[in-house]
Amino acid sequence: RSTSGISFAALDNQDSKLFFLVVAPANPKADQVSYLQLISAICRLMRSAPARERLLRASTATDIFHILENEEISKFALPPPTSAQP
Repeated sequence: RSTSGISFAALDNQDSKLFFLVVAPANPKADQVSYLQLISAICRLMRSAPARERLLRASTATDIFHILENEEISKFALPPPTSAQP
């Protein structure tokens, strides 16, 4: 996140403030979310003005992580992480 914005040649001529880096295995396991599912969820999230505003107002990286985690679980039907059973 850039609080001041970065010129990124956007179609709307606005500086970009939110950036996402997706790192995923080339061949995810059956129980893992694919990078395409993750990118799709990010795109849906960015269409939400309230979610964008919460991300822009977050004061720490941990706050940003929790916002993304809560949005993912509550709105985009991606299953919450499960703990491994012994």
